[in-house]
Amino acid sequence: MISDLKSENSDLRQLVPFEVDPEDAHDIRAAASVTLAKKGDRLDLNSTLPNFSRGDNSPYSDTIWYDGTNIRLGYGVSALVLNDGPASFEACAAATGWAETTSLEPHLLAEPTTCLRLETGRYAAVKVTQFTETSADVAITVWE
Repeated sequence: MISDLKSENSDLRQLVPFEVDPEDAHDIRAAASVTLAKKGDRLDLNSTLPNFSRGDNSPYSDTIWYDGTNIRLGYGVSALVLNDGPASFEACAAATGWAETTSLEPHLLAEPTTCLRLETGRYAAVKVTQFTETSADVAITVWE
C-alpha cells in the first residue's frame, strides 16, 4: 500500500506546474537595446560587455544575429513563447515545451513574451521593437 501511495504521490506532483519562488529569482546579468545590422556581428548573450560585445573571442553558442529576414540563434539556444505575461526569469524558468531552434521570425517577437534558454543554463528575454531588410532593433535581458 505504501508503494502504491508513493507512486500516486509522484504522479500527482508531475501534474502540478513548476513555479519559481520570487526569492529564488536571479539577478539581471546584462540588458540592452541593440541594433543588429543585416549579416552584422553576432552578439554574445553571455557577455557582460556593453551591448553584448563578443570581446576577443568568437563563440558560436549562445549568440544571436540578424540575416535580413530572421533573428538567427547560435548553437545550444532553445526558444519558447509564453502563453501570457511578459518574459521574466521566473516565467522562463518555470516554462515547459522548450525547442532548440536556429531562427525566430522578428514579427513574432513584437511582444516581450519570448524566452531563450542558453547552453550555459541562463535565461534571456528578447523583443524586436522594429525591423527592416537591413536591420533589427532588439531589446535583450539576460539573467544570471
